[in-house]
Amino acid sequence: MPSRDPSTFLHLVLVLASTLGSALSCYSCFAKSSEAFCTKYMGQSMIELHQAHCWHPISELIEQHEVYWLRVAASEYKKLKSIYEEALDFIKKRRALKPTESYASLLDSVEKEVLHKVYQLKEASPCNYTCGINMESFYFDCRFCRMKGCEGISFECPIKDVTVKETSHVSLKCQSNFTIPKFDTITWMYASHIRTDVIAQFKVLHSGDDDTISIHHVKMTNAGTYACDVIKTNLVLLRRFFYLIVTRSTLQSSIDLQGMFRDVLLEKRTTLRTPTARPIPPPDQQIDKQTESQLTAAIAMATLLVALLGIAIYRWSTRVT
Repeated sequence: MPSRDPSTFLHLVLVLASTLGSALSCYSCFAKSSEAFCTKYMGQSMIELHQAHCWHPISELIEQHEVYWLRVAASEYKKLKSIYEEALDFIKKRRALKPTESYASLLDSVEKEVLHKVYQLKEASPCNYTCGINMESFYFDCRFCRMKGCEGISFECPIKDVTVKETSHVSLKCQSNFTIPKFDTITWMYASHIRTDVIAQFKVLHSGDDDTISIHHVKMTNAGTYACDVIKTNLVLLRRFFYLIVTRSTLQSSIDLQGMFRDVLLEKRTTLRTPTARPIPPPDQQIDKQTESQLTAAIAMATLLVALLGIAIYRWSTRVT
């Protein structure tokens, strides 16, 4: 029967214990390693460690409680760490006082207090695949002893419709209803006169640290979809879409109507012929000429009447004689 290298066997057992530890409990995370938890805190001998008996009672506790699968919010990490550091210290002291106590009994007694405290911590928000990276969804995963977040980001964000009257003011703010990490730049984009969330159809307006874009005198040509990307080292943290609907204002409609009438009149003036009749004299000249003609007619009528009267008198006198 071939002999086994004790160092190789020990290495394999330690790897197995480490793998089991990181997959089963928060204890190994805050004890720095599964080996340290078994030897430094649980008081296990190297022989027991080789047989990996240290993790059997932990496995039984895992099956009874779901605390290890809770997604404790990343913001609660310091509190979580403090809870397990206190539990590890308690285990070490109790193990020294009661070296013959079984592992299951020891862990079960300390676990009650741990569960009570951990369940009071804030749980991470669910990964609902919002239009950005929600920091509230980050959590400490005891199975891998590290922070984790939502796997992937979805930018299937709803397009927000914004209706505004022409000539008025509008502001669009690139913000979310959740906390995002610190960012480097915000890029604003625009797709003219269409309602879309296809980013390839947009052209870049500008990039900077301004989370608001304002239009102080809205025109009909400003209608379309506006988009913003919040970026951190080439990673998009947040994306929003705004569809700007511009309606005619009453004042502007009146101004436009007046302009139309003015253009029509100007067009007609340019197409009419120049008048050939004699210009109409001013009102004073009209009155003087009218009076002159009336006076001339009156004199002529008087002269005619005098002549007729003379003829009548002559005829009457000749008859009498």
